[in-house]
Amino acid sequence: MRCCKMPLMAAAVLAIMLAGRAPADGVITLERARELHFQQLDKNRDGKVNREEFLAPWKANREIAEQQFRQFDKNGDGFITQDEYIPSKGKKPDSK
Repeated sequence: MRCCKMPLMAAAVLAIMLAGRAPADGVITLERARELHFQQLDKNRDGKVNREEFLAPWKANREIAEQQFRQFDKNGDGFITQDEYIPSKGKKPDSK
């Protein structure tokens, strides 16, 4: 299979749509796309994505995937949590 250069989120949205997991209205927010993509990456369902899980789909673009893994792994512990992958998950709504 030939791999193309595609931004991570574009690939995630494409994967979601191909898997038939797009919402009925066809609108996929960035947050929802990341939630679904995170679920796909988290193969062992432990609530975090390790380096191997993250890199598995990106064999042809390993260097790019390594860079992206480091960007998402904000605390450098070797795992990406939902709070790191989906920034709005870790934020509390503004209280007014």
